[in-house]
Amino acid sequence: MAMNPKLLRPKASVAPFSPQAIAGLALWLDAADASSITLNGNGVSAWGDKSENGLSVIQPTALYQPQYTATIGGKPALLFGGAASPAFLGCEGGSFANETFFMVAARNNGSQEAYAALFAYRQSANTYLSSDADSEFVLNRGTVSDDALGFDPITSTPTLYTNGVNIPAGSVDGIATENSYSSSPFAVADAQSLLTIYSGTSIAGAKPFIIGADAYEPASRTYRATVGEILIYQNALSEAERQSVEAYLMSKWGIT
Repeated sequence: MAMNPKLLRPKASVAPFSPQAIAGLALWLDAADASSITLNGNGVSAWGDKSENGLSVIQPTALYQPQYTATIGGKPALLFGGAASPAFLGCEGGSFANETFFMVAARNNGSQEAYAALFAYRQSANTYLSSDADSEFVLNRGTVSDDALGFDPITSTPTLYTNGVNIPAGSVDGIATENSYSSSPFAVADAQSLLTIYSGTSIAGAKPFIIGADAYEPASRTYRATVGEILIYQNALSEAERQSVEAYLMSKWGIT
């Protein structure tokens, strides 16, 4: 009996999801892609942006370079060490409007320094290393517990998700509405976490940003964390788009 020809046809392959499939991708930093990492020994001197904007983050000073020695979910990630071994990366110009922000990170053991920040913009167009207290979009150490990460919106109250679950404003693990460092914290566990934020903040023009420290005093306000991937879209993603990005990141980095 002849074989059914349908059984002989190869199954159509499904292309893996790419963050570039969603319009508005403004920044894509992926530590799992070794080709995007420029090493100085184990130190990272540059982390290449995989979006079309080319907003690579750099650290020319060896003393402050994060280490390419950590992993998240079995994939390589960048280790930011805190004040004992400060490490941070910066970019002189990122222009984002109403951004939707995704970060895969794990908090490292040890106390966080006061005002330590994991990600920050500047309001001014000064260098990301200038000592001006004008942070626009900040993920910094929570004041209630240094086991948590606070969010300091300057111009808006954002919508926040941790590992794909919405964190309501006003809850203990919620979002601060005041424009200060006294933010309510949300959890960043020692295990890997996915943070999703729609900030609703529009930043006019190209502004510097920094990863791993507060731009006001970066050498003393660095955050102890391992970072695997950062995505920023310059628009509000739909619910379906947000869930697609979260599913991609959680599957890739072993987040449950």
